[in-house]
Amino acid sequence: MIDDFILERLAEDEQSARRRYQCDYNPVDLERVLATCRARRQVVHIYRILKDRPHGDICQLIILVIAELYADHPDYQEDWRLVHAKFPHIE
Repeated sequence: MIDDFILERLAEDEQSARRRYQCDYNPVDLERVLATCRARRQVVHIYRILKDRPHGDICQLIILVIAELYADHPDYQEDWRLVHAKFPHIE
């Protein structure tokens, strides 16, 4: 599932940032990466709550945008590309 895929990538991003921090000791970069991961994780959790409710299709679009950040990952699925998404009608 796309939400699990994103959460796995975020965990990898956090681990990578911590490893780089041990080598470079740049707390500003580490905190920025970790804060970005926390924010994206919150978006995934909001998606999980709202995806089956009215306007859940908007949540789906947001998740697709986040997933495209990892489009070069071997587990990324081509049908997740935003170009394949059906945009909701917004009144």
